[in-house]
Amino acid sequence: MPHAIILLIIILIQQFTPAYAATNNELPPPQYGSKQAQILIDKMLTAHGKKGLWQSANTFSFNHSLYTLNFPTELNPWWISTEQYQLKDRRGYHYYPMEDSLLVFKNGTTFFQNWKLPNPPGMMPYFNYRFVVLPWLPLEKGAVLSYTGMRKLPKIEKKFHTVKLQFIAQATQTPNDYLRLFIEHDTGLLKGVEYNSTYAPLLDAMQIQGNEFGPGFHVYDSYQKHADLLFPQRYSTFFNDHKAGVHAITKISLSRPYNETLAHRAGGFDSVTAHPTQRKLQ
Repeated sequence: MPHAIILLIIILIQQFTPAYAATNNELPPPQYGSKQAQILIDKMLTAHGKKGLWQSANTFSFNHSLYTLNFPTELNPWWISTEQYQLKDRRGYHYYPMEDSLLVFKNGTTFFQNWKLPNPPGMMPYFNYRFVVLPWLPLEKGAVLSYTGMRKLPKIEKKFHTVKLQFIAQATQTPNDYLRLFIEHDTGLLKGVEYNSTYAPLLDAMQIQGNEFGPGFHVYDSYQKHADLLFPQRYSTFFNDHKAGVHAITKISLSRPYNETLAHRAGGFDSVTAHPTQRKLQ
């Protein structure tokens, strides 16, 4: 089943930031389950650049390119998108030039035009974003962080300290999703992340009988410095210890003007109405 294969290979976690919260200002500050978790997160923030946070920028933009390994020959292994976010106004867009598909989102509502990707559009607004800004995601309101011991990443022998990151129900539409951060002890660098997915339309599309998909892993292969902040540059996806894809992040900008022309291009838009946690398939 081609669409199930695509979804299985490239799935990331869905809608996992307080940008989806209706009352973001009323959310509590990050909550730490232990002092050890807080120490590790502080160390990671120092390593990646704690000052001059990207959230204060007018816009946040980047290009994302994914090459999926061992794809069926009749399917396009490349997923390429130009993405821009205006966090103050809680809006953004993705443009996929190979498909000429456009996704626009604001205040938790998602619209799409000429959608040709197999993934449900409702899961896509912060699909790549969270992995690009993951070193700073623990600073978001509604975050809950707990230390989960020493663990291994795929294809790497050494163990890393891990901190599990989740968000309270008021801050996300899929509160049972999680991110497990793998932090290098000596440097504080984020070396990888384990994740799951509980986004109901995706689970239905993949015909999963349980309540979640995963775990999957991203291993960060290299970083790039921009505005004194250390962002991911290249990372690899693994399922069951097998590499499934390679991602590249390019053209990061904290100042590029918001592309109103693209975000409001002519043509009709459909809106996402699927419920994020209610399954249709049992």
